[in-house]
Amino acid sequence: LKSIKDPMGKTPRISLVKRKHDKLSLNGIVSSSSKNKELTHKRIADLREEHGLPARKIAYKMHGNTEVMLKPDECIITEMKTERGFVYFNLNGGDSWAYYHPENAPDYILNFKGEPAYLTKELLPDYWQQLTGTGSSTRVSSNGLTYLAFLDRSTGIYWRGTYDAATDLLDITPAKNETQLRHFAKQYGVPMGDFVPEWDLTFDPQDFVRVDVQNRQVNKFQPTQYMLNAGAKQPKAIPKTINKVIWHALGSDQAIYDHFVNWLATVVQTRDRTRTAWVLHGTEGTGKGVMVSKILRPLFGTHVALRRMEELNEKYNQFMQNSFLVFVDEVQTKALQNEQGVMAKLRNFITEDTVPIRAMYSNDVVVHNYTNWIFSSNMPDPVSIKKGDRRFNVGKYQSIKLVMTDAEIDGIEKELQAFYDYLVNYPADYELAGQIIQTADRDTMISISESSVDTVGSALLEGNFNFFVEQLPTDNSYVRNALQANKVKDYEDVLRNMIARTQPGGSCAISREELRTLFDFTVGGMPTSPNKFTSLLKHHRLHLEVVWVNNKSVRGIKTTWKDTAQFQMYLDQHLASPSSSASSAPTSTTTPKLAGKRAPKAKETA
Repeated sequence: LKSIKDPMGKTPRISLVKRKHDKLSLNGIVSSSSKNKELTHKRIADLREEHGLPARKIAYKMHGNTEVMLKPDECIITEMKTERGFVYFNLNGGDSWAYYHPENAPDYILNFKGEPAYLTKELLPDYWQQLTGTGSSTRVSSNGLTYLAFLDRSTGIYWRGTYDAATDLLDITPAKNETQLRHFAKQYGVPMGDFVPEWDLTFDPQDFVRVDVQNRQVNKFQPTQYMLNAGAKQPKAIPKTINKVIWHALGSDQAIYDHFVNWLATVVQTRDRTRTAWVLHGTEGTGKGVMVSKILRPLFGTHVALRRMEELNEKYNQFMQNSFLVFVDEVQTKALQNEQGVMAKLRNFITEDTVPIRAMYSNDVVVHNYTNWIFSSNMPDPVSIKKGDRRFNVGKYQSIKLVMTDAEIDGIEKELQAFYDYLVNYPADYELAGQIIQTADRDTMISISESSVDTVGSALLEGNFNFFVEQLPTDNSYVRNALQANKVKDYEDVLRNMIARTQPGGSCAISREELRTLFDFTVGGMPTSPNKFTSLLKHHRLHLEVVWVNNKSVRGIKTTWKDTAQFQMYLDQHLASPSSSASSAPTSTTTPKLAGKRAPKAKETA
């Protein structure tokens, strides 16, 4: 270096200093691992003796590929942190952060100090108790992913999987047995104690808390993006394409459309059952499938169950456990072998607060019922609806196909959030959603579902005299058949007598013999035995009592006619007196005589 004086002068900066030995021998200085353990134990024993602590025996054991020191002194965690997939500790006031375990393997405490590994439950029993003693059987990784392993208390089924709090995604599946569950726990570092903790696996759409470790609950309800991003302001109208699909699928009827929108808004807002269902029917391609697959299923996500008609006969109904909507396609219950049983089951599913869930290889579990049902069919009689039913809404039969372009169908997805916002802010009438709307198609479906005996019985119970007038022949062709002419005459006589007997308020008593005449003419094939006929009436809601007819007490029923104002018109136009009827009949005088002679023979034949 120029202009800088060397402080060492002529003295060499590096020089060789010779001593007694030319080389360093490590043979007597570096001990083997076993010798080091022995020296360590001796040093520990000396230190314990200096501090007045009792001597202790140190033992080691192999746990798989890990050698651990057994029964170490318990330590206290003074600091803890999680970084790079590991959990680090400072113990007993130290500051080296030398003790650690991998996030997914908390069973052993390792270190950077050259010490042996320790069993976590022995070195840090309080920490181990926090991991396993609370019954949580969970582990939260550094990236926020929670690993779960538990036994469902109600079903006795093992479950394992993950919950991502950042995305609110729950991904759990059943384990076949405890061994499979413990393998999962060991693979992902979920601490498991001597027993598998019991949790409550529920489906509660009214609670957005998915995993509650403290209360040991997992909620399988999965909100969709539309639920999570719902706006507080209602759009002015339903988006154009969605409106087009729903309007057409319901039969293009304003009253039915409004009732359905209110029903659907109630489902969205309450996340509970409405106690009513919908039947959509029409020719193929009327928008029923598009409404479910492109609109309703995206809105409600995995909580829409799709079933086929034949599956209604099955005894398992696990699909209901986590569902808001159940869509049954291609329905025609009359084609089922057990139609009455299926309809009874459906009526129960639609209205009951709780339902027993039956799954394969497990016991029945009673859960809260959140389901709302939609039935779709191309047939005019999809389901059998009883008179007085309060469960089934029926849309108008749609005979015109829905015409939509591919661009319109693809554009539905962009309208879904606005549609959900419309529904969630809609001024829904919850009580109205639980009521059915009376429609002509519904009345037709009821009449199709009824037996002919039920139809006649309903006319009597409801006081519909016009029904019996409408059954009269529309021409005189019946007079060519003496037996039929007798039946018509007897039927007309009963109608005239009932009109004459009716009180001003519409009250009327009808004898059992008159009832047989009415049923035999309108239905046919009635039992001739009074006892059998009485039993038949009981099965169709007609219960006989003592009534006063023709100045004597007989068995019969009482009804109140609703259309007494039309009685005179019935008499004038349909029930003319026998003399006037005879004048309009064929001139042959032999027919009435033949009818009178053949009547007994007809009874013998019957």
